[in-house]
Amino acid sequence: HSNTSIGFKNPELGIGKPNIYGDLKTYEGESSLQKFMTNRISAANTQGCQYVIIDITKNTESDLKTILKRRLCGEISPDQNKKIKQIVFIKGKKTNIISRNQIYNRDFSSLKGII
Repeated sequence: HSNTSIGFKNPELGIGKPNIYGDLKTYEGESSLQKFMTNRISAANTQGCQYVIIDITKNTESDLKTILKRRLCGEISPDQNKKIKQIVFIKGKKTNIISRNQIYNRDFSSLKGII
């Protein structure tokens, strides 16, 4: 856990190398999953994170595939949330990673097992 105030607004995790940060966002069902993802991806970008770790274990919405594809394409674009390089999804015991380039190319094969 990083508590630095220089250049980052308290990102949660140091990942791999120095100065590579990620932020864990856990969905608790407090809003729609779409709204949650929009807000949390934007917040992680504002914090200077390159990774967003999104735990969707508690999701109860039925069309998860459509929701994730729509939000990823909407939030990770050449004009939005430019600092985010990868998104890690956690669903129960499964973990999948999708890169910015995969989202640009509409390649969601790395999310197999989650969607």
